[in-house]
Amino acid sequence: MNKELQDFIDKCNIVFKDCITFYNETVNLQINAEHPITISSPYQEIATSIDNLKKLSDTHETALYNDNHYETLIASAHRFYPFMTHQDINIHDSNKNICYTISKPTNAYIIHFINKIYDATVNTDTMISTMSFFFNQSHRHVNFFDGVIEYIPFFKTLKISSPNKLKLHNFTTLSNSFRFNLSFKKNAVLIEEKSYDRFIFKTNNTSFTNQETYEIDPPRREYNEDLIHQYHLAKSAESSQLQFLSYYHIIEYFFESIYTSDLIENIREKITSPSFSYNDNKDIKNLISLIKNKLPNRQDAININELEALKLCIRKYVDLTTLCNTLSNANKSLIEYYTTTKVNFCGGSTINFNKNDEQSTISHIAKRIYSTRNSIVHNKDNGQGTFTPFIDETILAKEIPLIQNISEQIIFKTSSPLSL
Repeated sequence: MNKELQDFIDKCNIVFKDCITFYNETVNLQINAEHPITISSPYQEIATSIDNLKKLSDTHETALYNDNHYETLIASAHRFYPFMTHQDINIHDSNKNICYTISKPTNAYIIHFINKIYDATVNTDTMISTMSFFFNQSHRHVNFFDGVIEYIPFFKTLKISSPNKLKLHNFTTLSNSFRFNLSFKKNAVLIEEKSYDRFIFKTNNTSFTNQETYEIDPPRREYNEDLIHQYHLAKSAESSQLQFLSYYHIIEYFFESIYTSDLIENIREKITSPSFSYNDNKDIKNLISLIKNKLPNRQDAININELEALKLCIRKYVDLTTLCNTLSNANKSLIEYYTTTKVNFCGGSTINFNKNDEQSTISHIAKRIYSTRNSIVHNKDNGQGTFTPFIDETILAKEIPLIQNISEQIIFKTSSPLSL
């Protein structure tokens, strides 16, 4: 037995509480004396996996990569999930020759995992007692690596591979885009876990509400990572309140840039107008008034007009026909609801979806969303225009499809074709 293998077995003894035995060049790990389960593998199988691990670098605690392969730990962002599946996902992008797989970890990854658990000084008593509960209680023998996977519930990794050399930022972009596709199409919110400590004590699974995973396409576009984080938070949130605010943050992300661009255009239009004269004090004062109105000064801080910025954002990124069609396809009554019903707890305006007056429609949408957002964020002592948790939850839930579809259009419109 070489030193590297011996060192690894010593680590296993600490992680698994001295359950390791050796027999005939085989590593044996027996857990649960009452219902014996023996996990074993030949020395050479483990030694080969240790050698394979040397060919990989780690970008953070839970991700391994080289020029052709990326593997990272994933978990469901949902706290509870009604369905459970052990189904793997295998998607091949024939155009870019990239494979995406969600399945059990590779053997090299398991070696890495055990090394990190050893280094992290985890409370192994708690880990062992928690994890062993998930074993199929029977007297049997399993492969060492399969046994470790069974020992850790819902232990899956996302693997991205390509015969072409890729850089780390290419892999992280692909992971980001692929997981967004899953969130958008299958309502399956998967996050890259950055720490083993947090994962071990979770009981989340990587289930999917729709098991027809073969319908998932490989990602074609590159998305803003900050927006995807907010999108995943919204999709996995258990409360309508957090959902709404997370979607709002996606829209809000562009407020300053889009508002500033609009102001620059207004100023440029003003000063290039034939009627404008820099020698005319009245024209200069009008220009100053324009800037002051657009950028009110409050306590030495420049603030944009958020409602106006919201309108500009919707005008730039949202196609109203697509919005109406998407809402109608989701629920035929939604358009009528938004047209006839105000947001009860804040008086959010109705929306007139008039194809002949898009500016009016955009204004109504922005006012409805903005007043709803303010009622959630700001609490008034008179109770007027204020969202009350639990009591107003059902009403707020009806506002989610509108802001969700707007935020999704913004994510799409601000994305770019995937380039490697």
